[in-house]
Amino acid sequence: ERGLCRKRAAGSAPAENGFRQNAGHFHCQWLECRPHATRPLTMLWACLHFPALALNRVEQSLPAPRPLVIEVARRQRRLVWQANAPALAAGIAPGMTIAAAQGLCAQLLCVQRNESAELESLRELGDWAYRFTPHIQLQNGDSLLLEVGHSLRLFGSREQLARLLVEELPA
Repeated sequence: ERGLCRKRAAGSAPAENGFRQNAGHFHCQWLECRPHATRPLTMLWACLHFPALALNRVEQSLPAPRPLVIEVARRQRRLVWQANAPALAAGIAPGMTIAAAQGLCAQLLCVQRNESAELESLRELGDWAYRFTPHIQLQNGDSLLLEVGHSLRLFGSREQLARLLVEELPA
């Protein structure tokens, strides 16, 4: 029989477990897994999701904030895949053509999406996460799964672990 996994959001209010950071650049969910429906809980996973990993990677290399989009090519068209806050404020939206985005913002920086660099950044975050657990999986190119059930006693509680994850997350 397959195991059961149940998602539990880290809390609808950001302060409840502390798993919101940088305007949506990072968030977490708890996943409770039972290998068998009749056995007690044996695994607790923390899912660290980085939906803006591509943007964060490029923004860290900029000397000053500026409108930025990550672009992709679809059907021989250059499209906005992600946009940072200054670009969004200028009216740029994901799915828009690069030409239209540049028409809205002359200072716009357009960077081609680099999935291999994103994966490398996620691997570096995985290396950092080994301080919390030896059981780490990369998921969907933008998330880390950390099995923390067996090491939770070291951190006191889920809330304390959540606080540590947020405070110690590399910039």
